[in-house]
Order: sequence, then structure tokens, then C-alpha cells
Amino acid sequence: MKKRVSFLKKLKKSQRKQLFRLFLAAILLILCAVVTTVWQFDWWVSLLCVLPAYLLAGGETLWQALKNILRGELFDEKFLMSIASIGALALGEYFEAVAVMLFAGIGELFESYAVSNARGAIRELAKLCPDTVDLLKDGKITQIPAEEAQIGDIFVVKPGERIALDGDIVHGSSSLDKSALTGESMPIDVQVGDSVAAGTINLVGEIRVKATKAATDSFAARILACVEDAASKKSKTETLITKFSLRYTPTVCALAAIIAFIVPLFFGGYGESFSKFSYIALEFLVVSCPCALIISVPLTFFGSIGGAAKQGILFKSNSSQEAMARLGVCVFDKTGTLTNGIFSVASADPAPSISENELFEAAFIAENGSTHPIAKAITQHVKNSQNALLKICESANISEISGLGRVYEDENTVILAGNTALLDKYGIKFPSLCNNNDGTSTVYVAKDAKYLGRIVLKDQPKPQAKTAISTLQKSDVRCVMLSGDTKNAASAVSSELGMDDFCAELLPQDKLKMLEGYIENSQKKSVAFVGDGINDAPSLARADVGISMGAMGSGAAIEASDVVIADDDPQKVAKAYLISKKTVHIARQNIVFAIFVKILVMVLCTLGLVNMWGAVFADVGVSIIAILNSMRTLKMKN
Repeated sequence: MKKRVSFLKKLKKSQRKQLFRLFLAAILLILCAVVTTVWQFDWWVSLLCVLPAYLLAGGETLWQALKNILRGELFDEKFLMSIASIGALALGEYFEAVAVMLFAGIGELFESYAVSNARGAIRELAKLCPDTVDLLKDGKITQIPAEEAQIGDIFVVKPGERIALDGDIVHGSSSLDKSALTGESMPIDVQVGDSVAAGTINLVGEIRVKATKAATDSFAARILACVEDAASKKSKTETLITKFSLRYTPTVCALAAIIAFIVPLFFGGYGESFSKFSYIALEFLVVSCPCALIISVPLTFFGSIGGAAKQGILFKSNSSQEAMARLGVCVFDKTGTLTNGIFSVASADPAPSISENELFEAAFIAENGSTHPIAKAITQHVKNSQNALLKICESANISEISGLGRVYEDENTVILAGNTALLDKYGIKFPSLCNNNDGTSTVYVAKDAKYLGRIVLKDQPKPQAKTAISTLQKSDVRCVMLSGDTKNAASAVSSELGMDDFCAELLPQDKLKMLEGYIENSQKKSVAFVGDGINDAPSLARADVGISMGAMGSGAAIEASDVVIADDDPQKVAKAYLISKKTVHIARQNIVFAIFVKILVMVLCTLGLVNMWGAVFADVGVSIIAILNSMRTLKMKN
């Protein structure tokens, strides 16, 4: 009973009205069947008995068919159903006429409910962007519309509230729920200096955020725009189905007319043969309705877009799913796509009698305040791993020697942090331990003319990258990496991730040229390019499928791509491929199933082996089965 109430609550008001009409029509039809069985009436009395049930079940269909005819839209499923049911009434098949309209109505209701479910996934995304923000100005909090907030404004987000604008935390710390954007349920901890995205939920403490983008440019707004735009763009399969229907329906009507008016001439003229073949023609019309194809194929892609968006995969069009499903080669950029795009400490090698803490403390003192990515990686590592605040002399002289490193000098201490050339310049001896053939960068540290050790840093591959590559390769997709980095660095990452091939030291135009080579040799397979930087935009636009990393990616890269990965997880590239492949497979299943059943039942109707009830199943039954199959795309997670 609870399930029934829950189902009714999910229906819109118009859907509940339609359900009530169909239920009432079914009751009236049953009563008519009982009454006309017990008492034998004249044909016109029987017609009057079933007419209320017929109009309740099919009144809207008849009215819509009439409006379509007046607009010049003659051949559609409404027209076919109307002609078939009116013909059945004319032939005295009253119950079959009502059944045609009744089951057609049930099919329409089911279609409407399925589409509402699919749209519901997209409507949920609209909730990502709150309408208002609590603006903090001159110590006072004022609630203003989100679209009125300016870049640089500071707004307050309390626990349990959804963040309205992209920005940086300037006060407080908390945990954020990003599941609505990325599909990942694990909360992430944030503190002052961390960036936050609109649409995420603040779980714990109150934070203050400085807006870095307007409401219309936020990440959540871009997600919603992508999905809404995608829903309006048809795939090639949908376009073919539409063109097929435009030719198919008139052809079917012509065949039905031949069966009704020409075939009887070969079987004794327009006597009993006419009634027999007219009935077959009406069955033919009912069976031939292309509802299953017209409804299920768009629903398959529509549901897939909504389902994928909930997992942080944004398809900009249905055709991008079709192209993704044919993937043969996937070309990856390296930095920021397969790797984190930032240096992190990989290992430390202190000199004998020197502790690791001493090595890092000295490196921190020398590198503190530098904007160089390697220096920032070392200072951040020390801040994260040591609780004590390191004392830095305010009167110290810190100089940065271009191409060598940093020199820290105060009254008592001289600290060097840089490459081997820096240590050579100051005459400090050190062991030759590192040749950087593995793509790492090394900082050598010395204090008061004494070598303290080295710190090895690396742009680490993302944890999910290897799994992503392996998943694609298992599906016979060739994975290639194109990088502007040095050959050693690219080779190390390629080897670690198990890439099929790589090429390094490439300029953006070189990447584009190599990508075009893969496209030319693709043999009807699609070639995807995955990137995140503004320099990747030409390749993203040229590829059969351009895939951009949305969280860290540049605006140009996101704009040029066909698919956006919301959280920069390379594993979702593989997931996007598997979702696309499954979506296209389901669409093809529906097409083959619908056409096979309809052709089979059409043949059986022509031979007189199937009655109107069988014809109704071949239309409504097939449509419902195809719709149920299509709705699987809403729940594709693994």
C-alpha cells in the first residue's frame, strides 16, 4: 500500500488526472462487457454503452490527432491510433476500439512518467545553485540575490548550507560534501586558502568565502548549462529515427489502404472479404505505431546524460556519447590530467648524522616566501608535517639566484637550497646521487658550508590514473600520452601508468599534428583527447571527442570540449566510455527489439493469425518494455 501511495505522489497533477480517466474507462469497459454479455442489444445500443469508456480513454488522443491534421501533421502515432480505433467502431469491434485507446493511454502515461524521472535527475542539478548569499560587509551580514554578488565579495556559509559561488576560504575550516558535483560521497576537509566550488555543502563549521567568480560563471552553473544544452542536441541515432518515422508512417498507411481496399478484390470483392481485410488493416495500423522507437531512443540518451551528470560526468550532446562509444584511441595530456599538476615531496635523503627533520627545517627556512612551485611544495610539506613554528630571522637576507636556487643569510647562518650548480658555486662537496632520469626534481641543501642532504620532488600521477588506463586498455582502447615536459619526466609517468605510447617535448601545435595523425589512421573508430590547459583547447576542439578536466581546467579547455569531468578524476574518462557504450547498446537493443516484434506481428496480422489484442501488445507492450530498458541508463553507476 505504501508503494502505491509513493507512486501516486511521484505523479504530476495532469498525470494523476490521466490515470483516473483510464481507470474509470477500464471500469466502464468491464461493466459494458458484462451487460452486453447478459443482455443482447442492438448494435447502436452497444455502441452507446461503450462510447463513454471510449471517449474517456481516447478523447485526448482524438483531439490531438485533429489538431495535428489541421496543422498539416497528418502521419503520426495519434493519427494511426485514431484511424484504427474509429475503424474498429465502424466494423462493430467495440471492445477492441476501446482497448486500443485504453492501452495507448497507459503507454502515454508510462512514457510521461519515465520522461519525468529522467528530467528529475537534471532538475536536481538546478538545486546546486542557491538563489541567495549571506554577504559580509562592514561587519554586518546581509542576504542578497546570488547573481548580485561581485567578485571579491566575502560571504558567510553556515553548517548545512550549500555554497552559492566559487571562491577561496578566508576564515574558518570545515568539511565539504561534493557528491552533488562529482558523485563522490567522501567529504573533504578544507581550511583557509583552499578553493571551494558552488554547489558543495558545508558540513561542519562556519566559513567565510571570498568570491572568485560570478554566479553565472560558477562551476555548478556550468554543469547545469552543459546538461540542459546536451538534452536539446540529438544524437545521430535519434536523427535517423526521426527521418525514418517521416517515411515509415505514410508507407504503413499506404500498405494498410492496399490491404483494406485492393486485396479484397482478389478474394471475392467487397463483401465479407472487405470486413475481414479492413480489420487486418486496422491491426496493421495499430502495430505499426513507431512509439517504441520515437520514445525509447531519446529517453535512453536523455536518461544517460542525467545519470552521468550525477556522477560528475557532463556530456554536452547526445552525439558525444555515440562518438565516445566508438572509442579506439584515447590521447592524454600529462600535467594536470594524468598527474596532479603540482610538485610534492617524493622522498628525502639526509646526509650521514643528519636527521630528516634537520634537512627539512633548513630547506623550509631557505625556501619560505618563494613563489617557485618546487619551493612551495617543500614549505607546504613542512607545514603539514611539523607542528612547531620554525623561527626565521626577520633581518635575514634571502636572495634567489635564477637557475640555481635560494640563499638564506643571517648573522649566524648561511643556508643553500638549490641544484648542484649552486653548491658548486659555494664550493660545497656532495655525493653524486641523482641524475634525474626518472623525471624527478631534486633540491640539494647545505648549511654553514656543510652538506645536509637532498629532497626529491615529483609531479605525482593521480591515484586513479593507472586504473583508468587499465580499464580502457581492457576494452581495446589504445592509450597514448602527449606531453610538453622533458622526455625523462614523460617516460617515467608513461612507464608507471602502463601507457601504450608517449611523446614528449611537444608544443601545442605538435600535439595537434600528432592527434590529427591518430584521427587519420583511426579506421572508423573515434579518437578522444583529454586535457586541462588553455594550450590543450585546439586539440580538444579537433578530436572526435574532447574531454576536459573541469575542476582545474581552463575556461577555454572546458568550452572547447565535448565532455567535462567535474572533479578531474581520470578514472571517470573510463567511466564515461563505459556509460556511453552501454547507452548506445541499450538504444540499439530497443531499435532491434521494436522492429523485430512489429514486423513479426505485422506478418501474423496479415495472415489473420493475430487479433487486435495482439496488435495492441505489439505497440503498447513493446513501448513499455523499451521504456523500462531505457530507464536503466538513469542508474548506471559501476
